[in-house]
Amino acid sequence: MKNKSVLLCLIFLTCFLFMTVFHLRTFGDTSNKVTPYLDTPCSIFFELVPPDGDFPDGVEIYLYNIADFRMTDGKLTARYTGKYAQLSVPVENIGDETGIKEAVNFIKQNRLVQDYTALTSGNKAEVTNLKSGVYLIIQQSEPVTGLRFTPFIVNLPMLSSDESKYIYSINSKLKITVVTEKDAATVVTGEKLPQTGQLWWPVILLSAVGIVLITIACVIRIMI
Repeated sequence: MKNKSVLLCLIFLTCFLFMTVFHLRTFGDTSNKVTPYLDTPCSIFFELVPPDGDFPDGVEIYLYNIADFRMTDGKLTARYTGKYAQLSVPVENIGDETGIKEAVNFIKQNRLVQDYTALTSGNKAEVTNLKSGVYLIIQQSEPVTGLRFTPFIVNLPMLSSDESKYIYSINSKLKITVVTEKDAATVVTGEKLPQTGQLWWPVILLSAVGIVLITIACVIRIMI
């Protein structure tokens, strides 16, 4: 009788955990349900912050659309565009230092043309009416002053920090440094791709359910 009561309690606990998973999946954090509107035009506004004084006007900032966003089975995914498919770095790692460096070298070696251009003016620059996708941002002109920002990756649209919405107008503050010709090839780490709002709580709860099921199987085996 005692063993039967234990078994019933374990079955009840399993059902409770399954209902919890279902409830959270359906009514929990809405960030996992956010869907971007990939046809909405995007824009990016640059604010250049030199270490001292002003950044030169008329410096070109090149934007390369290296990957497109698309919805696949309800998830936001990225895929390289055109020749960028030849890159050896997986698209989800293109924001890493290695990925950025390879992409910059690939563009230089193949003399690829930028998709959009922004010109600096008054420590600012902007580009509007951009299509959604993954962009590599490079300062193409080399100012006499040696002021330069390092290449970086940006996602358009970008998932907000609290994963509650997508942002279509991005403000990017660029820290400018004085570099030598040797240092010009140095890059910084960018964003991980893609930002989908995927959560980890289902993994934890399902793992707990698995442990309970294993426990039930052990108890049944002992009873038999």
